Amino acid sequence: HLQTLRSLASLDTAHDSTLDDLVRVAAHAFHCPIALISLVGADRQWFKASFGPVPPHGATCLPLCAQALQYNEVFVVSDASLVPQYADLPLVKGPMGVRFYAGVSLRVDGHKVGTLGVLDHKPRALDADERTLLVDLAHAVEHWFSSRRRQMQLAQRESEFRQLAEQMPGIVYRAALDDASSTLYVSPRVRDLGFTPEQWMAQPDAWLQALHPQDRDRVL
Repeated sequence: HLQTLRSLASLDTAHDSTLDDLVRVAAHAFHCPIALISLVGADRQWFKASFGPVPPHGATCLPLCAQALQYNEVFVVSDASLVPQYADLPLVKGPMGVRFYAGVSLRVDGHKVGTLGVLDHKPRALDADERTLLVDLAHAVEHWFSSRRRQMQLAQRESEFRQLAEQMPGIVYRAALDDASSTLYVSPRVRDLGFTPEQWMAQPDAWLQALHPQDRDRVL
């Protein structure tokens, strides 16, 4: 669970517009003043995206989110002030006055990493359609996390490739086998041929032109 959170490398990063859109949709769809995407660690909670007032320090909704993590379906507290384990939370009895909470766990690679939740200042309930909608929105959030991690993994592999290529004694290049023979990457050693990498990249068939005429057919 914690390893999965770290692999996302997004705990304390700036808000993402896609996630901001999703929590805004959740808040409007459920007519709630607050919607949160929370990442939950062993003893800490991060609000990755939020709509409406974020609970201040000391008024965390960690107990509610932690409970939602234990459920495979939607976890609902219709009136937190009537539930002994939640009634004394600063989030409930403090200025925010939260009464209603509905949350669903978020999974990445089978690990529960956080929750999507909606909160209201007045008691209420969720019907079957609303529960289904909250689960669907949670799946969209999960897809965002999975996509982000794939992008990060690709970026990491690209970085490792470039570090290796730049340490090699020869010129390393990557080209597409298209009509233009487009160069996708060339290592800095291309300067040995009198080009900068930028010049080489700007000339689609540069690597073809660099071949000795007698070698061209054999290479191709």
